[in-house]
Amino acid sequence: MSGGNAKEKTATFHRKVLESLNILMLSQMTYKTRNLYGLPRPYNSNYGFHYSSVTCLGRDGTSYSAMEAVGKPFSLKIDDDWVRNCREGFFDSLLKVINGKSEVSENWRWNIYQAASLSGESQASSNMRNAFIWNWIAIESMLLTKETKDHKGEITKRIDALMEWAYGIIEFNMHEEISEAYSKRCAFIHDGKGGDIDIKDLELTDVIIMNLLNTICSHAELFSCQEKIYEFSEVMAAERLLKKSSMRRPDSFTFINFEGVGDSYLR
Repeated sequence: MSGGNAKEKTATFHRKVLESLNILMLSQMTYKTRNLYGLPRPYNSNYGFHYSSVTCLGRDGTSYSAMEAVGKPFSLKIDDDWVRNCREGFFDSLLKVINGKSEVSENWRWNIYQAASLSGESQASSNMRNAFIWNWIAIESMLLTKETKDHKGEITKRIDALMEWAYGIIEFNMHEEISEAYSKRCAFIHDGKGGDIDIKDLELTDVIIMNLLNTICSHAELFSCQEKIYEFSEVMAAERLLKKSSMRRPDSFTFINFEGVGDSYLR
């Protein structure tokens, strides 16, 4: 084996391990908030957690130091409770798609894998804006293509198609909030304006990610390729316009929701 090949294979191995650890982060979404997440790490390792300190010196010789914990202080505990929560949430269905145990197209399987890894990157992050953007990239990778022109309109329509049925149940119409959060995403990426992004925006994208993966992966036979999402959203939009009860939406659709805990939602 040549040195170049060895380096390439090592880099690929490291990338795959990182992506797998990111995906493992998603297993906690349905029963924990971000401030309580455990980070997958080697036994007795402090990887992903450290203290950051700043010392200010005054002209009179006085000094002031501030220390802040950065990252996830807990390790991910894989036990019977973890297994039960994975089965009751969306993570089991996600793994079936990723591991080829659900019949979906290979391109779509790869898209879902990438979206899960990107969202896991978001879950592992303690930076609110970065986490918000990682989530949006994951959402877009599932719902948009390079040919999509009206990104904001199409992404809102496709999220509504998969989730709107639950808005009345949770007594929260997410349509306007989704549109506003996407505008904040665009302002941050294109203009560097991220001051308006807050914890509620991040929480909203977490809810979207959970429910997209839950609906798509638990109904792999209905959404066997990305094009099926587009077709389904067009039908839902037409039924909404005609004010008709949906004939295409399965009764087996479920919605996952949680209540955040304000600023402590993100450590």
